[in-house]
Amino acid sequence: MTDMTFIDKNRQTKEAILLQKRREILAAEPEKALDMILSSDLPARLIQSFSEQDLYFLTHGIGINDALPILALSTSEQWGYMLDVEVWKKDTLDIDAVTRWLRILLVADGRRLLRWLLMERQEFFELYLFRNIEVIVREENEDPSDFGDDFFTVDDYFYVRIKEKPDVIPDRGDDEMISQEDLDVVVRELLEKLLEIDHGLYQSIMLEAVGVIAAEIEEEVFRMRNVRLAEQGFLPFDEALEVFSPLTEEQIEEMTVIRKTRKFEEDEDVVFPLVHVAEIRGSNKFTDALTLVDGMFDLGEFEMEFATLCNQIISAEQNVIREKETLSKVVRKAGAYVSIGLEILEGTGTAAQIEDGPILQSLIMKHSLKNLFRLGVSRVMELKHQAERLSRDSWFVRNKLPLSFWGETYLGILGGLLVKRPVFYTQAGSGPLYRDFERLSDVEQTSRALADIKGFDELLSMIAPRLDEFSGFFLTYANVLLTVWAHRRAGHAEHNEGPVSLSDFKNVFSELWETGERGVDQGGVILESAKKDFLGFLSRRSGFTEEEISKRLGSLLENLFRDIEKEYGSVADKNLDPRYLAHFCVIK
Repeated sequence: MTDMTFIDKNRQTKEAILLQKRREILAAEPEKALDMILSSDLPARLIQSFSEQDLYFLTHGIGINDALPILALSTSEQWGYMLDVEVWKKDTLDIDAVTRWLRILLVADGRRLLRWLLMERQEFFELYLFRNIEVIVREENEDPSDFGDDFFTVDDYFYVRIKEKPDVIPDRGDDEMISQEDLDVVVRELLEKLLEIDHGLYQSIMLEAVGVIAAEIEEEVFRMRNVRLAEQGFLPFDEALEVFSPLTEEQIEEMTVIRKTRKFEEDEDVVFPLVHVAEIRGSNKFTDALTLVDGMFDLGEFEMEFATLCNQIISAEQNVIREKETLSKVVRKAGAYVSIGLEILEGTGTAAQIEDGPILQSLIMKHSLKNLFRLGVSRVMELKHQAERLSRDSWFVRNKLPLSFWGETYLGILGGLLVKRPVFYTQAGSGPLYRDFERLSDVEQTSRALADIKGFDELLSMIAPRLDEFSGFFLTYANVLLTVWAHRRAGHAEHNEGPVSLSDFKNVFSELWETGERGVDQGGVILESAKKDFLGFLSRRSGFTEEEISKRLGSLLENLFRDIEKEYGSVADKNLDPRYLAHFCVIK
């Protein structure tokens, strides 16, 4: 008993050392990672301890050609994962991709490749041969010269002609291009090695390959590929879409999980991927929760669960992810929406009643990462549905106005919500204008903006300005409202609603400011009486009370006048030029 305990502890120690080495290698730069593997005491043991996904990203990071020593020591399961991910375009086998990967694995270990294909992927192998060769079985009285110069044989019985590749330009990089010569070399070498391994099996494979019912075999090969990938979270597209299906706070409370208390990493039969969690950057509620459970609970189960979630997102978005940099975007999205889900629950009464430890710790132990992700996504999809309703049923749509009518900021917000997968408009002066929603404050900020747009749209629908009189002007909600008001300030009748003349505008403009004289060195301040007059005008025209408008749009109207002060506060009346008056529609 004591001896067995010692053996178990020794095994656990070795597994822990391997786990730590894998983490260090995945975090290292590609060249250093390769050196760390090849200089280790047992490189084969180390390589084969990687999960299929981790090794896949590692080899792509290093470069497939440079990683050939790693591929030579990889397991057949690790090879199989790479082919499953790389050689399909949706439900169709990509023959060029198959050729490319078979060429790589032939260089890595050709004989083992053939044994693996024959033992575990025979139908796949036969389908590949069927797609690429024509075969003639030579009878005893036949002269091989009758078959033509493009036929060859490796056993003087089966004569093979390699089919010509379709004359198409594939959408792939130079290192992925497959020429006719590449195809010829790969097929010849496969047949030669197959004959070396077993002549009888060679004959059997050749006979079966020419009689393949391609559609049925491809469907079955694709089904088995999907079964293997589903175990790692790569579900078929229709099933993977569930990760984006809505989930409410009430529903998630009925879908709680029970976390295992064992040390996940000590189970030698489980090799969980590390690269997904390793790509998490920054700090949010999700990372805070992981920190809370680390130490009192092993993170291995969370790492596998998070990897599965990321893989389901990849399947739902139908992306092929080869580099860690691209994976980082998926990781960032997954972590962000899980974080939003945690924020939502953290603020509910249900979460507040949890007594066992900090709320975040309790929540992440109680709910699956996938359900937390769905909850976060649901809040963002609600915003998308609101934006879609605005773009379908609102006043500005009925008047055939473009999204640009709402100005740069609101245009950016609406544009980010109307794409297939909504994104957050950052309004950044530098850097990307859009990113994934990362926290609940992003959702709330966008929600307020939509409420603003809806408020202005309802206000305009009641005011009903005659837009046909603004022909030739780039219209926004601001310059329409302000120009119609300028007509009233100028004493014009209600029917005057087009652009205002420059002379009339100068009179109106001069009466807006507390200081009568403005220049380059003097900033003007708009009179409070002018702001109140604008509010009164909106109330009279719309039928809403001033209190209703102030409550819903007061801060926005204040910001509008602040923008006018910033833009024109130092401009003298005589220097006003219609070309530069974006807030008003003015003609000379």
